[in-house]
Amino acid sequence: MQSNNEFNTQKMQSSVFEILGYTKEYFIKNKLIGNIVVQEPDRKVYGYEGKIKEVLQDDIVLKNQKIIKKGTEITTELMPICGRANIKFFGSKENKLV
Repeated sequence: MQSNNEFNTQKMQSSVFEILGYTKEYFIKNKLIGNIVVQEPDRKVYGYEGKIKEVLQDDIVLKNQKIIKKGTEITTELMPICGRANIKFFGSKENKLV
């Protein structure tokens, strides 16, 4: 049986917005240290529910030029980067509520 977040993840991949990539955020002791941009997801569940704890096997250089050393225990979270809408939205400005 699928969890609600797994269903939402699959729905997002076939949603109205194109996915340009993913941002992988790195946390040490629940403090955000930085992130990197990746092209392919490394997990099925995104966001808070998809957090993974791991110990680094290699040093990592983040987008903000911070370096996390090998052997550090970290938590990672993956979020999609969305781009343009794949479909046209229905209605006109006159039909929309202001």
